[in-house]
Amino acid sequence: MTPARGPGAGPLFVPVDKAGQLTMRRMTGSAVLYMLRRRAAAAGVARFSPHDLRHSYVSDLLDAGITAR
Repeated sequence: MTPARGPGAGPLFVPVDKAGQLTMRRMTGSAVLYMLRRRAAAAGVARFSPHDLRHSYVSDLLDAGITAR
């Protein structure tokens, strides 16, 4: 079974130790970037940056007709 963080408030990404146990603390920005780069490589994505993710998110919001107040 895949570990789940649960419904409570807290960080979106949490570290998982070698035994598969979640550590309920924030991952560092470097750790999140490392995780995303590994997933991107597995998906065949050549290169990306955190800015690319923000750009894609905002583009999706604009395409959905969401505007700033």
